[in-house]
Amino acid sequence: MLAARANDRKQLFKKQNDLEHGRRRREETTTQLRKAKKEEQLMKRRQAAQPHALNATEDDKRVFTKADIPSLMNDFISAGSNMNDPKVFSAVQGFRRMLSVEDSPPVDEVLEAGALRFFVGLLDPSNVHTLVFEATWALTNIASTDKTQAVVDGGALPMLIQHLHHPVADVREQAAWCIGNIAGDSQELRDLVLGSGALVGLILNLKDPATASLLGNVTWAVSNLCRGKPSPQKHLIQPAVGPLAELLGRTVGPEVMVDAAWALSYLADGDNDRIDMVMETGVTEVLVQLLEKNHLALTTPVVRTLGNFVTGDDLQTQTVVEAGVIEPIVGLLNHPSKGIRKECCWLLSNIAAGTEDQIDMLVEVDRIFETMAHIAQNDRHEVRKEALWVIANVFTTGTEEQLRHVANHEGLKALADALSSMKDSKSLIVVMEALDKVFEVSARRDLNFTREFDEWGGIDALEELQSHSSEEVYEKAVELIEKYYGGDDEEDENVAPSQENGMFSFGTAKQLFPADGNADSDKYAPVFGQTQANSANNIRMF
Repeated sequence: MLAARANDRKQLFKKQNDLEHGRRRREETTTQLRKAKKEEQLMKRRQAAQPHALNATEDDKRVFTKADIPSLMNDFISAGSNMNDPKVFSAVQGFRRMLSVEDSPPVDEVLEAGALRFFVGLLDPSNVHTLVFEATWALTNIASTDKTQAVVDGGALPMLIQHLHHPVADVREQAAWCIGNIAGDSQELRDLVLGSGALVGLILNLKDPATASLLGNVTWAVSNLCRGKPSPQKHLIQPAVGPLAELLGRTVGPEVMVDAAWALSYLADGDNDRIDMVMETGVTEVLVQLLEKNHLALTTPVVRTLGNFVTGDDLQTQTVVEAGVIEPIVGLLNHPSKGIRKECCWLLSNIAAGTEDQIDMLVEVDRIFETMAHIAQNDRHEVRKEALWVIANVFTTGTEEQLRHVANHEGLKALADALSSMKDSKSLIVVMEALDKVFEVSARRDLNFTREFDEWGGIDALEELQSHSSEEVYEKAVELIEKYYGGDDEEDENVAPSQENGMFSFGTAKQLFPADGNADSDKYAPVFGQTQANSANNIRMF
C-alpha cells in the first residue's frame, strides 16, 4: 500500500535532485476555462460599418440588408471581367456594409448567393486598391464568424498574405486583420497561416508600422498565431519573439502592449526550451517594470508570462528572481482582481519550489507567510488553493530552518484550517504531504508542531477526513494519525480495566487524561522518536 502511494505521489512531487521538473504548470480549472472563454471573444474581431478614409462618401449612410443581395449580385455579374465598372465597387461596398452590421449580419445568405468568389477575385493585386480594400474588409467580417473555413476554402489566404506588402497601409492593415481572424479560428488554421509564410509580412509591419492602427491590428494578428494548444511549431513562430519583446520597451499604445504581453505568455507556456526562447530576448526586466504600471489589462498577461518563466528550471527562475519580481508580486496580493491574486500566488508557489536561496528570498520578505496564511484561510477558493501551494512547497522542499520559519509564521495553522475547509482531493493530499514533512522534522528535532497542530483543530480535521470519499485522502489521514499521534494500538495500550458492580469496564488511563480533566487537548499524545522513514522527504510539488 505504501509503495502504491509513493508511486502516486510521483505525480504530484519530484525529487530534489531533479529540480527542473518540480514546478507546476497552470492547471485547467473550471475558472480558467471560463477565463479562456473570455479570451476566445478576443480571438476574432469584426470591423463595424464605420466610414473609412479610403471610401468615405455621402452615400455611406445607406443601409444594406439581405433584401439587397440579388441586386448586388446582378451588379457583379453584369460587370463581367471589367473591374473598372463602377457597379463592381458599389456592389462590393454594399456587401461590405451589409456584413458590418452589429447584429446578425446575413453571412449565410451572402455565401449562399455566391458572393465569396467575387470578393476573392477582387483581391487580385492588379485591381485598384479601393476594390482590394473593400473586398478584404468583407472577407474580414466573414472570417470573424463561424464561416472562416469558407474564406480559406475560397482561396483568399495566399492573396491576403501577399497584401501584407501592399503599398497602401490601409490595405496592409485590413489584410492583417483578416489573417488574424483566420488564425484565431482554430489551431489547424493557425498552423496553415504560419505554414503559408504570413509571419514574414506581419513582422515587417510590426517593426515599421505606418500607423498606430496598423501596428495594433498586426500585433493582435501575431498574438493569434502564438496562442493555442498544441503550441505552434517553434521554428515557425520563433521569428516573432524578438519583435514582440521589443514592443514592450517601446512607446506604443496600451492595447498593443497587452496583445504583445499575451503573445509572449502563450509562447512561454511550454517546456524549458520555449521559455528560453522568450527569456533570451532580455524581456524579463521589462516585464517586471511593467508590473508597476497598475494597468489591469496589462498586469494579467505580464504576471502570466513571468509565472510561466518560473515554471522552468532553476536558472530560469533565478533570472526572474534577480530581476526583482518578488516585491511587486507581493504588492499585488491585495489587488481587487481575484484572477491577479491567484496568478501571483501561483507564481510565488513556483519560486517556493526552487532552490534554498530562492526560498530564502521569499522568507526574507516581511510578513509574507502571514499574508499567505491569511489568503489561504480567507480569500476566494481558487486563490486559497494557490496560497496553500506556496506554504506547502516550502514545507516539502525547503530546509529545516525554512520549514520552522514558515511553521512559526502561521503556515502550520493555515494547513490545519485547510484540512477542514478544503474539499478537493488534490489540495488535501498536497496539504497532508506537507504536514508529513513538518511532523517528521518535529519528531526528529523534538519540536511542538504536532501539539500545535492539534490545538488548531488539526486532529479533528484528520479524523473527519477518514470518511472522505477519496480512498487516497482517507489512507493519508489514517497514516498521519497512526504515524505521529499513536493510532489505535497505542491508545489501546493505555486502556485499564476496572470492576464495577461485579463487571469489568474499561477506562482510559491517567496518562491520556490530565488532572484538570481536559482530555480534548491531549486526545492523541504525540509520538516522538518512532517515526518511519518519510518517503516524501526529497520530493517536491509538481
